Amino acid sequence: PLPITAIEIVRHVAAPQVFRRLVTVVAEYTGGDAVQAGLADVVADPDAIQGAALKAVRELAAIPAAVYQ
Repeated sequence: PLPITAIEIVRHVAAPQVFRRLVTVVAEYTGGDAVQAGLADVVADPDAIQGAALKAVRELAAIPAAVYQ
């Protein structure tokens, strides 16, 4: 069985048709298909993954903490 918390997170971010495929037939989405389905924001080349992750962290770190309060 799938953890209920994970199911609810996916229900919130995925389109209904994507959600149904994920939880009923355990469909797998990789690469560009995951981005197109709204399950990922970007696909990074394995050689560039660290740079892409650091870029995302810097963007998040630039958001003022007060925004989250």
